[in-house]
Amino acid sequence: MPILLHFGKTQWASSLKLSCVALMVFLACPVNSMDVLVPPQILTLNGTDVRIPCAFTSCYKLDPSKFAMNWTYQETSNSTEEIFMTYKNKITPLKSTRFGDRVIFSGNLDKNDLSITISNVQLTDEGIYNCYVRNPPDRIRGHGIIQVFVPTECKASVWAKKLYPGYFRIGYDEWCFLIAGVVKSRIRIECCIDDTFLKVAQQKDKFLVAFGLL
Repeated sequence: MPILLHFGKTQWASSLKLSCVALMVFLACPVNSMDVLVPPQILTLNGTDVRIPCAFTSCYKLDPSKFAMNWTYQETSNSTEEIFMTYKNKITPLKSTRFGDRVIFSGNLDKNDLSITISNVQLTDEGIYNCYVRNPPDRIRGHGIIQVFVPTECKASVWAKKLYPGYFRIGYDEWCFLIAGVVKSRIRIECCIDDTFLKVAQQKDKFLVAFGLL
């Protein structure tokens, strides 16, 4: 005789409701329900500060007592990973001979933002950065991979130099990165240039649109 037949009407109804809720949660949150969102590559200049973004989506709310995060660095895909920041009940930067105290957590756990910022970027910071995430009851471990490049120089074409005669006033390297479309942060231009460009040259995207590059 089925077990459910032993329950009273109230117990049977409650059990049925719980079963329905469990089924809805299962359907809404499949086993592979976590996605880690990172840019595949970041280009940054030696001596600058760079923010390395990492965020995740999950149908489960972050529980600080169960959530875990690791940031690791490796020179190449075949190199050993070095953990330099972790989260287990709190954000903990780990001692690193490579980074010293140049890495800080710049994300927001309430928004599932796990980003970090490296100050005074060095040539030795170039490499692969891994963002690992565990958010129980998600069963999988999320993993984002970011390749960071730190070029020693940036060359602009003759055409690029002629396109904007005042490029040297905002800095050669900054201009190179602007024209390449890789500067992500807000750019402030505090020099006296053509009025038309001055009105649109406050942000990278608008700057490139002005030259028909976007």
